[in-house]
Amino acid sequence: MKEARQNPWWQSFYDDTPFEIYMARTDQNELAQSLAFLRGQLHLQPGAVVFDQCCGLGGMSIPLAEQGYRMIGADLCHKYIVMARTAAKASMEAGRSDKNAANDFFVGDAFEYVPATTCDAAFNWYTSFGYAEDDNQNRLMIENGLKAIKSGGYYALDFLNMPMILGAFKEEMTTVLHSEAGDIIQTRRCKLVTKPQASGDKLMMNQHWTWAMPDGKEIVQDSTLRAYMPEDLVRLFREVGFADIALYGSCADGGTPLTKTSGRCIVVGKKP
Repeated sequence: MKEARQNPWWQSFYDDTPFEIYMARTDQNELAQSLAFLRGQLHLQPGAVVFDQCCGLGGMSIPLAEQGYRMIGADLCHKYIVMARTAAKASMEAGRSDKNAANDFFVGDAFEYVPATTCDAAFNWYTSFGYAEDDNQNRLMIENGLKAIKSGGYYALDFLNMPMILGAFKEEMTTVLHSEAGDIIQTRRCKLVTKPQASGDKLMMNQHWTWAMPDGKEIVQDSTLRAYMPEDLVRLFREVGFADIALYGSCADGGTPLTKTSGRCIVVGKKP
């Protein structure tokens, strides 16, 4: 585990790239479905304290605070925390949330960070998991989700549905990102790599990202993602101590069953 963490790509990836533009969520229907899913599947009661692990720009925390929940968010990227705090302040000043249902955002490594306040529920959204090759390291994030919540609380992890990804795999994808300075061309090249281990082969997605900036400069970064199958995620949840584990393929209608063609794999577990 120590070797895997000597120079982790995620320490600089988000601070050094314009990835926040890619992360911006503009589909209000999708957001509403996600919020409704979390309210239902995490069994949130009015005024509940909720931990947003890997909160990014606060795209989920701030709307939940506006619905009356006390949100605690953490992210390793300092730039994102600054942006989240600014957005949360604007929400409060506009009267969309109050001091009793506000956001506290902290810079923190999800492999290590656990809120000082025990929460009623927690979630990790938009595939902010599986960055390390080592299962033991990735498991730490789920363990911290367990530690963050009280007995009887629920934790949700939103991940890629790998059977669907592999069935429609594309080695290269290009996206146009719109910024104030002009369009950014984002290109992601992905290679699937199988690595042997004692418990069986593990599949990695090695990704090479390029951003062609409006001023002609080019930003290049690499990333990795452990290609966990749904059953692998269930195993990790069980290993750290979660019970009543359920899998969902989307947030529509409060949560639809997971299938091989589902766009997402959402795992929900209860702390005994």
